[in-house]
Amino acid sequence: MLKELNQFKNLGTPGFFWELLGELNRSKTKWTSKNVQEYFFNRIIDGRSVFDGCVPLLQSLQIIKIDKKGIIIFDSSFSVYLISERYFRDKLLGRLFEILIGDEVFLEIFHPENMSYDIIYHTVQIGNSPFSFKYSNFKQLLVDFDFLRPPPNLRVRKFFINPRYKRLFDVTVLPEIKNRGMGL
Repeated sequence: MLKELNQFKNLGTPGFFWELLGELNRSKTKWTSKNVQEYFFNRIIDGRSVFDGCVPLLQSLQIIKIDKKGIIIFDSSFSVYLISERYFRDKLLGRLFEILIGDEVFLEIFHPENMSYDIIYHTVQIGNSPFSFKYSNFKQLLVDFDFLRPPPNLRVRKFFINPRYKRLFDVTVLPEIKNRGMGL
């Protein structure tokens, strides 16, 4: 999935997804990808103005489908997560990891050789290099969703996994790493 999504400049921001899915949930009219482009044309959300990979990402996460006529069909079961933006972010990130756990590129990025664990502060760190330029849009998505936090000292080349999401990491990613005999 990440190989297909690396062609896009921006995979989305929390504010973009929150607004788009809220509109799809409330709207009585049928939306197309073109309507989404027109709706967000010349808009800056979360400091970004290009949202070329957002609809394909939502499709990959099975939150929306696009029928043969190009109409976007919103999975109404996901609408229950639209009660608060923070709850929505958590659920969207959880869905992302559930889907990506079978993705080879994702597992290469989160390979134990690229990660370290700080036993004093109980933080998990991941290097910048596994993302490479090719997957920098995925890294930016994780930073935008506050899953990855940039280091306070910019000379350090590692990101910290937000302690708030450590349980999500431990439940979704860590078992797959252990199943593949990669250890951490």
